[in-house]
Amino acid sequence: MDGILLHVLYHGAEAKAFALEMQSGLRNDVLAEDGCMQYDYFLPVGKEDCVLLIEHWRDQAALDKHSAGEPMAKLKALKASHGLTADVTRYE
Repeated sequence: MDGILLHVLYHGAEAKAFALEMQSGLRNDVLAEDGCMQYDYFLPVGKEDCVLLIEHWRDQAALDKHSAGEPMAKLKALKASHGLTADVTRYE
């Protein structure tokens, strides 16, 4: 696999609402960022209080730029407004 793959598991009662809001526009902003190869949300079967995000980035520079960018700041605010926590697993 080329690049950096992240699995982000969001936890909280409002996880599904969070994912739906992300799908309404902010996800497209992230996908438009240079180096973003995948940014998809999934609802795990049988787990009503979590959402899985799979991110794939070209390289560390692209991920760093994303992490410091406006879409990420908006994502963090949205995550906080829904009271979510997240676990991140990184694959290279």
